[in-house]
Amino acid sequence: MAGKPAVKTTATIGRNDLTTAGGHVSEIVDLVPRPGRDLVMARLATPVTGITPVTISTEPVAADETLTVPGYGRTKTEWVPDKLHTSTFTVNSTTDTSLDITGKTTDDAICKGDAGAPLLREANGKLEVVGVSSRSWQGGCFGETETRNDAIAARADNTVLGSRLTPGQRLLPGDALASASAKLTMQTDGNLVIQSNASKTLWSTGTTGNAGATASLDTAGNLTVRDAADTVTLWEAKTSAPGGSAVLYDRGNLVVLDAQAQSVWSSGTAIRHDYNGDGRSDMAVWYNYTDGRDAIHSFLGGTDGAISKPFTSYDVADGVWDTKTMKYITGDFNGDGRDDLSVFYGQGDDTVKTYVFPAAPNGGFAAPAAWWQSASLDWNRTTPHAGDFNGDGRDDALVWYVAAPVDHLRVTQQIRQQKCPVSRVPW
Repeated sequence: MAGKPAVKTTATIGRNDLTTAGGHVSEIVDLVPRPGRDLVMARLATPVTGITPVTISTEPVAADETLTVPGYGRTKTEWVPDKLHTSTFTVNSTTDTSLDITGKTTDDAICKGDAGAPLLREANGKLEVVGVSSRSWQGGCFGETETRNDAIAARADNTVLGSRLTPGQRLLPGDALASASAKLTMQTDGNLVIQSNASKTLWSTGTTGNAGATASLDTAGNLTVRDAADTVTLWEAKTSAPGGSAVLYDRGNLVVLDAQAQSVWSSGTAIRHDYNGDGRSDMAVWYNYTDGRDAIHSFLGGTDGAISKPFTSYDVADGVWDTKTMKYITGDFNGDGRDDLSVFYGQGDDTVKTYVFPAAPNGGFAAPAAWWQSASLDWNRTTPHAGDFNGDGRDDALVWYVAAPVDHLRVTQQIRQQKCPVSRVPW
């Protein structure tokens, strides 16, 4: 089923021996099935770093090609080996959605515990994924009397996976892009739709009633929805971005980028104040206790629209913060799909420093990091705001600064600062 797994499920990446430590372990927080074939995308609660992923092939396999299948399942002699091992297969035939393969020898088989294993092909000295194992006769596996070692795998080369659409790629009916807080789905009724993780429709092309329609980013960089016969354009973004891409950002915003990664079109569907990445807006409160200590309390939005009881994440003793010189904004400053908390902090000496408290997967907040500092800025004259001002999918900070003879806007994007004088005429 799509969505968060019914029971807690974890993924282990980069560990050849499951009886040891090492690698990356993360909870799976979202599942996105691929209609029409035995494929499911799984989103991890925390990103994997330091492990190079294997590329997904864009070229189909042919009959008689040799593939390698790694797995942790049963072998001919072991019930639970708990160690990575490989088998070698020959491609018998292919369909639009699947591969039929046979073990090279009687010792090569896909056994229980190997379902979901990648099928790897070597191309130009590098491995690439061409399919994912689905079902098998299990011939020669421990505890089996069957002798046939044929297997079926789902093709991966002709399906769109991830959150990005590149020129020439096409979303077929049922295909989807997925990000941390939303999904873009080419529905079977012909409508291209963005839905939050809470199943709320955020945007659509309004092309319902055109069964079999597909979506694609053409070579000129125009995002379109075309009818089933590919003869009529039902909707288009009217963008020109050769060499660009269409990206569903982790905050739920679909953006067409040009070759320089600059935004040329956006769906305008970024989800705000979502601290745990579930597609629902939450609340956070900074609380200054009578004993001087400070804490951040999170109130999470529920499926029924109710707000949960608060819990505390960041909690520090007296003397760390002075709430009288703090101004708060929230936004996804690191691009992980969860809104962070930023404090615009007056140091009391005409120095202003910005701190960012990254949001955690549970909706709490981690200890802050200093993000930006000005040596000559009067904190009392500032009004900070947050928004994605350059279209890169990460929020930036904008400060309205009251200064003579004109007011200023200061936009801080990582370490960059821009000043734009504006009129003091009232709005």
